[in-house]
Amino acid sequence: MQSVKVVGYKRVSTELQREDGYSLEYQEREIIKYCKDNHLELVGVYGDEAKSGTKAFAASPGEQEPEVVFRPGLVAMLDRLKQGDIAFVVVLATNRLWRSQEANLLICGRLKRLGVGVK
Repeated sequence: MQSVKVVGYKRVSTELQREDGYSLEYQEREIIKYCKDNHLELVGVYGDEAKSGTKAFAASPGEQEPEVVFRPGLVAMLDRLKQGDIAFVVVLATNRLWRSQEANLLICGRLKRLGVGVK
């Protein structure tokens, strides 16, 4: 049986979040634990520190859809997903991926086109 491949994503936007139980280290530990408990093959964990969850995208001149510009970890993760072998992105909470409705729609749309779900 082939294992289900996943990537993790972690993000903090403020010092308070780092101190209030959402540190990058805590998120990564929880992602690893979730993957082990659910027999998922974690192939990488991507992250952004001191990055807003509301301002993830900006339109590029002449582009059909906005590009991720403010979160380099998210950019790297989306680039990795283009390889087509990842089934899910594992996050501690979906607000680590997005905070605004606009970012939610854009990121979910991008993930859906890549055939990747969120756990």
